[in-house]
Amino acid sequence: MADNQKFSSFLKSHLLTEEKIILEYNGVFDQSAVKHYAFQISESTKNFIVTQRRAFYVYVELAQNVGFYSEIRDKSDEKDIGIGNFLMFEAEDYFGFAVGNVVNNKAVTILKRKCKIINSFINKILIL
Repeated sequence: MADNQKFSSFLKSHLLTEEKIILEYNGVFDQSAVKHYAFQISESTKNFIVTQRRAFYVYVELAQNVGFYSEIRDKSDEKDIGIGNFLMFEAEDYFGFAVGNVVNNKAVTILKRKCKIINSFINKILIL
């Protein structure tokens, strides 16, 4: 989990200088954690109905990618679930996510394709 904490610290200190961090999680992306933070995201964006739906959709896709593709795994309780981290932040005129986890080279190709799809949704069907 040290790699995930380093990533989170890097984001907070170097990339997110003007943004307000709303949510932060480092750990296992199991069903319970994903549900909990999905609810928190909905609560954090409740004054922005369209944004709320979009943020929920993007978060779930990103969280599933961590759960499925992370090289760092939690194999306790007969589960095999990815470990990673995420930040949700708010800038002046948008909300954003940063997600990090260690992946193997094969997964990089898959995740690049998935991120491209997510980004195309943002540019097409998720525009305000």
